[in-house]
Formats: sequence, structure tokens, C-alpha cells
Amino acid sequence: MFPIVERYTIFMSRRFLRISILTIGLFAYLFPTVHVSADSSDKWYALPKTTIRAELFHDGSMQVVEERTYDFHGDYRFAYRDFLVHSDQAVSPMRTAPYDIADFRVCEGAICFRELSLKEANASDPRSNPDHTYVVIPSKDKIRLQWHFRATSTTNTYTISYRVLNAVTTQSDVDELYWQWIGSEWDLAHKNVSATLSFPQDVQYGNIQAWAHGPLSGRVSISDSQFKIAFIVPELPSGQFWEGRVIWPTGILRTSVQGSGSKAQIVKQEEKFIKETQEKLQKNGDVLRVVWIFEWVSFSVAVAFFIYLLFSFFTTHKDRSLPHFFLSSEGQWEPPSSLHPLQLDMLLSTGTKVRPRAISAAILQLIQLRAIKLHRSDSKEGLLFPKYRYYLELLGNMDENGGFRKEIPSLSHEVYAFLDRFTKEQKTLGGKSLLVIPIASMGNWI
Repeated sequence: MFPIVERYTIFMSRRFLRISILTIGLFAYLFPTVHVSADSSDKWYALPKTTIRAELFHDGSMQVVEERTYDFHGDYRFAYRDFLVHSDQAVSPMRTAPYDIADFRVCEGAICFRELSLKEANASDPRSNPDHTYVVIPSKDKIRLQWHFRATSTTNTYTISYRVLNAVTTQSDVDELYWQWIGSEWDLAHKNVSATLSFPQDVQYGNIQAWAHGPLSGRVSISDSQFKIAFIVPELPSGQFWEGRVIWPTGILRTSVQGSGSKAQIVKQEEKFIKETQEKLQKNGDVLRVVWIFEWVSFSVAVAFFIYLLFSFFTTHKDRSLPHFFLSSEGQWEPPSSLHPLQLDMLLSTGTKVRPRAISAAILQLIQLRAIKLHRSDSKEGLLFPKYRYYLELLGNMDENGGFRKEIPSLSHEVYAFLDRFTKEQKTLGGKSLLVIPIASMGNWI
């Protein structure tokens, strides 16, 4: 096995309920277990499998056969494949001669397509070209192979064959094949990519060195018994390439392209690629460790906070049952009915804070004392789940002399003043226009 290198890539009150839901939501956000992706478009395709077979010949040419499987969803009439004719000078400056690619053919099973000339093909509207045809469109930097068919929500496999007449480059002391099996111009992922390179059987494989560039999940291996080199990657993400580089001693194959490099330069460059990949792996590992620590700290905090909320609920907010003796006819104790609801709640909860249920009880007491009036909407409101809305009308807590009404407890006057601070709205209820407080606007207070 040889190394893979990657270039430049890689109570229970409402408030308690809401806080609990927020905590659980935070936990679910930090630790997702299911990942679901869906394409809302009615038309899309995937590339579930690509098999490439390449064979080198003594004249330095390479015959390539690509079997590309397309999983179509929707109506499709054509596809294309671009071939770059120049090597990337930023990465491989040792070859300047363009690649000469010819003898294109396209087949689907036993049906081989007919080639169209540039004059016959409709370049502006490829969908209008006849089915089972293809056209080769050359340009300065690339050659586009475009083939035409009719496919609607089906899986088709197309066999593309071509010959690279000058695939091999002769460097000063080695011959080199540097070929990109799949380029980075694709905007969707390839899965199950396999490329096999075959040599003439008189080549001594012990002198061959091979590298692969692309995702770290890829593998390159040499099989002495089968005279083949395999380049395999289970998944190639969009925007990434998968390429192979092979060197062997000069004089075995006849070549016409002269390069400017040497074996030492090639090996040094590959070692640099490997070092860059290792550094990136180290950096990614450090980042993953930081993320892992952050997630577990966040998880611990979320769990601790949730436990605190449960403890707070059972110790403070959950009502405890009174002993049976107190509630039986034999009991000698009765709840103090003269206490204000706020005082009684604090007494029963043994706390120092007033709970929303106590405020609700105080409001009901004010309704009983006719300081507040409860109204219901004339009809149900809402679109999806219509229901009646309830409102509070403040009738007044002052007597005719301008003082506080004596029958209203002092704490209830405080509750009345508290309610008076809520925003009021004009509402028609029972045929009358009233200034009322929507109970829904009071949120967690009741």
C-alpha cells in the first residue's frame, strides 16, 4: 500500500417547562443522532458508481474506458464530461505539452451512439439533439464530450472510451503518468470510484512507485500478479478530484513528450504533499479535540442544569400532600382560611418567592370582591386551533371617598396595582367597548 496525499483540502410552572424544553433542545442540538437530507427539487441526479479501466501501451498512449452510472430523478436529455488538455502548472510544472485525446466513443449497454459533427449538433439547445448521439467540442483549455439520450427517473450506465495519445511523460531518469481520473469541476459527489491502470506485461513492477491525490479515504495498491495499479475511493465529495501519479524507469515505453523533471524532484514533491497532509490531519485533530471537549462540557452543564431544575421542582414547586390525619374528619387542624393567598402559598412552600398559582388565586379573590371582572370573548379566535380568549377588566379598588376599599386586603391592593401596569387594549365584549387586559399577555405571571 502507498500513502494517500491530499492537496490543499480537507412547580411545574410554565417557566419551568420552557426552561426544561430549552435544556433538552440544547442537548439535542449539541448531540444530534440522526442526520436527514432531502432534495426539494423535482429534478436531480446522483453518481452511485464510477468504474475506470486504463491501459498503457508501448507507444506511451493510454486507452481509457469509463463506466459511469447515473441515477436520474426527473427528465434528462444529455450529459457531458470535460477533459482538461493542460496539466496544472502550479502542481505539475514538469510537463508543458498538452494532452492529445482522441477516438471518443459513447455506448449504453449494446447501443453505441452516433457521433455528430459540430455543424450537426445544436450547441445552444443540447436537449434538442437526437437521442443516442454524441459530439466532441474542443476549446483552448479543454475538450467537452456531450452525449444525448432520453431518461426519466431511471438508472443508466454509460460507457465512455477515449485514447490519450501522449499520456506518458519522459523525465530525465523516469517515465511518468500523471492523470486525473475525476476532476474537481463536479458539483455533486461521486460514490464507489474505482480506477485500474494496466501496464504491458514486460514491465518490472518492482521498480514502479505510485501515489494517489484526493480524499484520505482513498487507497492505491500495486498487484504484481495482475500487472495492475488500483486507485479506489469510496466517496469523492463535490469540488474534489481523484488522480493518480505513477513513475517507472525510462526505456520500457516509447514516449514522445519530454518533461523537465527528475525522479528526485517528483519524490520530493510527493513527500511535501504527504507532509502537508499530515500537518492538516494534526490541525484537524486538534480542532476535533477542542470541539469534543466543548461538546462534553456543554453536555455536562446541560445535564447538571436539568438535574438542578428537577431538584428545584420537587423541593420547591411541587405541591406536597397533607397528612391524612389533617384531612380526615378526625383531624383537629384546618387550613387558615383568613390568610391571604400570597401568604398561604409561601407558608405551604416554605419559600420566600410567590409562585404564579398564588397570583392567580389573588386575582380570583379580587374577582370575588368585585374589584376585577373576568370576560370571555364573544366567539372563538384563531386560525388553526380557535378558542375563546379571556380578559380582565379593572373595576377599581378605591371607595367613593378616594381611599382603599376596606374589604380588600392590603396585599390584594398590591396585586391590583401590579395588574394596572399591564398594557390594556380596547375590546368589544358583550356588545360593549371595554378597556381590558388580555390574560394571554400576562405570560408566566399566572
